[in-house]
Amino acid sequence: MGNNLQVNSNMLSLDSLDNKNELKKKYENILDTVSKTSQSLTAILNDPDASEELKTVAKGTSVTLSTLSKILDMQEDTSEDDFELTDLQTDLANYQIVRTAQSLFSTHYQLQYNIEDLTDSRALLENTLSTAQTKYNLKQGTSLDVAQAQDALNTLDCSITNLQNQSKAIDTEMNILLGHSYNDTIVFGNVPNPDTDYTNKIDLDSDLTAAQDASYNIKIKRKQRAVLSDETYKEKDKKMLSMMTWNLSYRT
Repeated sequence: MGNNLQVNSNMLSLDSLDNKNELKKKYENILDTVSKTSQSLTAILNDPDASEELKTVAKGTSVTLSTLSKILDMQEDTSEDDFELTDLQTDLANYQIVRTAQSLFSTHYQLQYNIEDLTDSRALLENTLSTAQTKYNLKQGTSLDVAQAQDALNTLDCSITNLQNQSKAIDTEMNILLGHSYNDTIVFGNVPNPDTDYTNKIDLDSDLTAAQDASYNIKIKRKQRAVLSDETYKEKDKKMLSMMTWNLSYRT
C-alpha cells in the first residue's frame, strides 16, 4: 500500500508535528482528494440499489477518511501526549485501511457468489418462459402466463446487472485503497481455507482482555484524557501566574 493516499497522508500528519508550515499545501491537496472520495462514498450510501454489504464497506471507509481529515486539520502546537495521541490515531487509521481491504475482499466474493446463484436460476426461468410460450401456442395456456414468466426473467436480469455493477464498484474502491488508478484491472486472490486449529483454541475471556488491552479506541481515549489533564494543569498555571501578577501590581 505504498502508493495509498491515506497511508501517505498519515505519514504526513506525523511529519507535520515537526514542520507544519512546509506541509500546509500538501495537506490542502490531500484534504481535497479526501473530500472528493467522501462524496463518492456518500453517493453509494444514498444509492437505494446498493447492497448492504457495499454500504457497510462505504461507511467504514467514510469513517477512516473522517479520522484522517481531523488529523490533517491539526494546526496547533503539540506536547508529547499530543504526539503520542496523533501517533495512535494514525495507527488506527492504517489499521482501518487494512480492515477495509479485508471487507472489500469478502464482499467481492459474496457478490460473485450471488451473481453465480442468480445466473444458475436464469436457466430455470428461461425454461419456464419457453414452456409458457409453447402452451400458449397450443391454446393450452394464456398470454398472462407468458407475460408473468417474461417479467420474472427481466427482474432476474436486472438483479444480475445490479450485482455486476456493485462488483465493479468494489474493484474501483479497492484500486483507490491500494493507490492505483480507479479503472486498473485488479485480480483478487483465492479465499483462504478456515483455520480450524485457530478457531478451536479461541478463549473468549482471555481474548476479551487482550482485545481491551490492544484496542486503539481505548488507548486513544486514555491519551485524550492525558492531553485534557495536561491542558487543565496548564490553564491552572496560567490562572495562578495571572493572580500572582495582579497581586504584585496591586502591592506596587
